[in-house]
Amino acid sequence: MIAILKREWKSYFQNNTGWLFIAAVLALYGLYFLAYNLRAGYPYVSYTLSAISFIMLIAVPILTMRSMAEERHSRT
Repeated sequence: MIAILKREWKSYFQNNTGWLFIAAVLALYGLYFLAYNLRAGYPYVSYTLSAISFIMLIAVPILTMRSMAEERHSRT
């Protein structure tokens, strides 16, 4: 199981997929932080984390579908 994890981790960061995913998540987190905490003045970061969790619920299956499609393509 560790070998599969290492292989997938390396495959995400050897091309642009992993870097773009991290950049998009950080940008969206920054926007939510700006909207909730800085503009609206809410003192709790939990509002931002709950909003970004919805985005993670959508983004993580998209990454999983990509890796499953690659496995199907390579027939492993």
